[in-house]
Amino acid sequence: MKKYFLTGLVILLPLAVTIAVLLFLINFLTQPFIGVVSAILSKMNLLNRNFLFLSSEHLVRYTSQVVILILLFIITVLLGAITRLFVINSLFRLGDKIIHRIPIVNTVYKTTQDIILKTYKRKISKLY
Repeated sequence: MKKYFLTGLVILLPLAVTIAVLLFLINFLTQPFIGVVSAILSKMNLLNRNFLFLSSEHLVRYTSQVVILILLFIITVLLGAITRLFVINSLFRLGDKIIHRIPIVNTVYKTTQDIILKTYKRKISKLY
């Protein structure tokens, strides 16, 4: 009996800890914004009924948390994309400056760059 209990505990404990950490993170991330989003959802009167076992207040709160989490995810992805774009562009510019300072390499690089740019401009002008 003791072995079965310990085996069950070993299986359930990681699941319980994971759920507790996720609930903590969800509450931590949504708590500052819950009042504003709940007020907006309440004014819209979309969630003024009970749903299954949830009262309208609970439904507004949980829907607010889902909306906040989705918005936080979108903002995080956009911030990451913008940052990555600027970092990669600045790295390319830095590499370009370094290559332009190397004596023999800069001649070959500039020539190749000019040929590629002229070819690219011709193809673009043919499209329009």
